[in-house]
Amino acid sequence: MDKNKGMFAVIIALLLIVIGSVGGIGFYLISSPGGLGGGEGGILVSASNRVDLDDLVEIVIPDPIVTNLASSDDGRTGNMARVSLSIGIDNTDERRSRDIIRVVSDNENIVKDLVISVITQKTINDLNQANSREVLRDEILKALQEEFNSNLIVRVIIHEWNKV
Repeated sequence: MDKNKGMFAVIIALLLIVIGSVGGIGFYLISSPGGLGGGEGGILVSASNRVDLDDLVEIVIPDPIVTNLASSDDGRTGNMARVSLSIGIDNTDERRSRDIIRVVSDNENIVKDLVISVITQKTINDLNQANSREVLRDEILKALQEEFNSNLIVRVIIHEWNKV
């Protein structure tokens, strides 16, 4: 009986050590600069680049974008999506970012057209996937960076996301 209690205590101690280690590693990854959470109020742009939220200029696209979706494999048509979004621009170097902020702000119709181009390629099945919002955000970001030829466009913030 005493041997079982001793073994039970050892198992509990090992379990607590493992839980503490995993928790500590997770906290470090989320809170450290350049970690998964970006650390210190920043956003992670890439593995080697972090933009502080204070250096992020948000350009709000004022009207929601509503568009049709592609026909799904099972032939379903008539589905629509509605999205409201903002674009985050890295303003760390104000001199470099001034032009891209002006160009993106002045070309709201181009931004909307790009968003529509990305969304209309999606089916309702695509958008029902668990990670569809993240995939859509990443595809819109890439399209904006290519269209405006700028890596200063670092984030797409989706405020509203509905599938109809």
